[in-house]
Amino acid sequence: MKNNFLKIVGTLMLMFSSSYAEIAYTNILLGVEGGYSLLDHKYTQVNGAQNSGETDFMSFGLKAGAETKSMKTLFNVNYYNDPSALYDYLITYGLEVQYKFFTIDMLNIYLGLGGGFSHTKVSIDGEASSRKIDTPYVGASLGSNIHLGDSFDLELGARVNAMQSENAEYDSSYKIGNIITGYASIIYKWNLN
Repeated sequence: MKNNFLKIVGTLMLMFSSSYAEIAYTNILLGVEGGYSLLDHKYTQVNGAQNSGETDFMSFGLKAGAETKSMKTLFNVNYYNDPSALYDYLITYGLEVQYKFFTIDMLNIYLGLGGGFSHTKVSIDGEASSRKIDTPYVGASLGSNIHLGDSFDLELGARVNAMQSENAEYDSSYKIGNIITGYASIIYKWNLN
């Protein structure tokens, strides 16, 4: 029953991937991710004064998907913790397709493309209420999967998500741009064969 369920999930993931012709999914994937991220932002005040900068986050996430010999399809959910407390929350969720372009027994290198949505709430000193910025994003990633055995991979990579969205209230605006993340994931693989 478990293998039938995993095969159904794998088939559904395949339908959403760009490579439907490559139908031989070999593994269902479930992983956890930790990372360090930087988000650029710009605050323009009523008088026209601008304040630009970056906020750093520790990020935590979950991912699930399936893989073939040459690609992965993953659904990601990430929460970004801001120690400065400027951001009440930042959450992203989306779909990523990774193409494995260099493979040897112990590892592979991948290039990924993805997209999804982000939900952000920012509290600016001197303003009566928080600002919410909900926006789609597109992204790209590059990294490697180190095979720790038949059932586990260590994924090391970097990701850029372009959010490029602005909240204009109180005759001022707050704009977020790109979030850059370096991350490590432990991925458990269920073999379908």
